[in-house]
Amino acid sequence: MKHWVWLSLLSWLGISQARGQVTAITILDPAIDLYVQTAADFQNGVSVSEQTLALTVAANKNITLQVRASGNLISGVNSIPIGSMYVQVTSSTPVQAEKQLSTTAQTILSGTVSSAYSSRPITIKYRLAPGTDIFKPKGAYKTTLTFTFSAL
Repeated sequence: MKHWVWLSLLSWLGISQARGQVTAITILDPAIDLYVQTAADFQNGVSVSEQTLALTVAANKNITLQVRASGNLISGVNSIPIGSMYVQVTSSTPVQAEKQLSTTAQTILSGTVSSAYSSRPITIKYRLAPGTDIFKPKGAYKTTLTFTFSAL
C-alpha cells in the first residue's frame, strides 16, 4: 500500500497600486499539487516549481509581492502545519530567499522595475520540508494562499 499526501495550494490575490499607474497580476496556475508518495519523499521532502503568476507593471516602480496562507494544510480531521511549507521566487535576478509560509504576509519578491513596461511570468518553487509533520494519513491536504502585489 502506498502512503501518499497530496497538497493543493489554491491561490487568490490582492492588488495595491498608486493612483493612475498600470499594474496587474494574473494567476496562471491557481492549484499547485505536491505529491508525497515514497519513503524518500518523507525523508527528503518534496518540491515543485510552477509558473504561478504574471506581473505587469509600468517602469521605475518599486514592486513587492507578498504571500500568506489561510491556515494549516487540512484534510478532514488531519492537518500539516503551514510552517512545513516554503516558497521561493526563482525567476528573478537575483533569486529571492526561500520563505516559510505562515498566516502572516511574507515578502517573496521586491525590487524596482526598470523597463518601460514590463510583463513577466513569476515562477515560484513550493517545498514541503521533510520530518514528522508530514507523516499523515493519505489524503488531499489543502490551504489557500493569498498573494498581494504592490507597485508604487
